[in-house]
Amino acid sequence: MGINYTFSANSKLSFSTGYTTSIGDMMTLLTEPMQVDYRSVRTSSGIIGEQNTWHTSGDWKWQLPMQYFTLSLAASHSEGKQNTLTSQSVSGIDVSSTALLRDSRSRSTSFSIAATKNIPTLFAKLGADGSYSFGSGEQAISSSMGGGQEGAIVIDTRTNSYALHGNATITPVKTFPRFYLVLLRQPIAPMEPDGMSRVYQM
Repeated sequence: MGINYTFSANSKLSFSTGYTTSIGDMMTLLTEPMQVDYRSVRTSSGIIGEQNTWHTSGDWKWQLPMQYFTLSLAASHSEGKQNTLTSQSVSGIDVSSTALLRDSRSRSTSFSIAATKNIPTLFAKLGADGSYSFGSGEQAISSSMGGGQEGAIVIDTRTNSYALHGNATITPVKTFPRFYLVLLRQPIAPMEPDGMSRVYQM
């Protein structure tokens, strides 16, 4: 579901939200270890995984056409829930992943800003943008519980990232000489045997 609202000719707001559900495939029913690549092994939980995600985002744009300026602000947030939790164990350079029958949750939030400015007198365009995001989730790590039993320790994971970027585009202008071609055309009358030329009109 989305909503677009125009405040004025220079300002516009967009908002959207949605809820999705995805179901795993038949590969999740295979409980035997599967070689994913030359250094990774994956073991499924034996049940079909289900993931529910809620996502919402908003965007605001402000433009000044006469000043050749544009500003955009955006924000988004999502939360997810699934009925399995991935557990990993590392042995040397080999990684083994196992899907555990345990509910897990994740969430993420991001913000971004972008601005552009055209300078026609300099044939230049300046731009800058930045973004910041953070999120959290759950991860399981295989561990030995003693007595030859294997267990998993569930830990909370957190992520933070940011990015800044700027650019300038300058179009070089080179003056080329102009050449004019003037064609002069004058009708030529055929010569008669007596040496006189006459113009015949039809």
